[in-house]
Amino acid sequence: MTNKFDSNAHGKWGLSFEYDLKVALGIAPKIAKVGRTDIRKGGVCYEAKSGSGELGVAGEKLVKGSRKVIYCPVVDESLPVERQEAFVLDRVVFLEMLDELGLIRNKVSSDGIEMITIQTFWNHSKNAPHSKKKYEALIDALYANCEMELADFLAQW
Repeated sequence: MTNKFDSNAHGKWGLSFEYDLKVALGIAPKIAKVGRTDIRKGGVCYEAKSGSGELGVAGEKLVKGSRKVIYCPVVDESLPVERQEAFVLDRVVFLEMLDELGLIRNKVSSDGIEMITIQTFWNHSKNAPHSKKKYEALIDALYANCEMELADFLAQW
């Protein structure tokens, strides 16, 4: 996985994941604006998410515009996108799973907007989870609730 984005940019690995995913799918690797669909196929809209990114504005529909989520909890920069541990989930199932795990939080953005985000669970400087127990619960829940893993999704594309 190559990181084409500023090393200090917020969400740089998520942007890189979305970009490389689009390249792997053979579609234009343009990064979608916030609130816009990342990937569309056969009338189904997919949102590419990774790590502890934003889910939406408080009080609005979360992950709006998409029925499915392609989620990579930890982007491994040493691996190509095809080998990332990522999952395709129904949007509602994804949000319920995060809520049940206590991984949804409210955060006020720098411009004063209340956002709903995925709780940070990975320490990038140590390349390890903040809480091994919580991280393992997340991975177990992803495997239990996913419709398919990313490799299968790419093979079916």
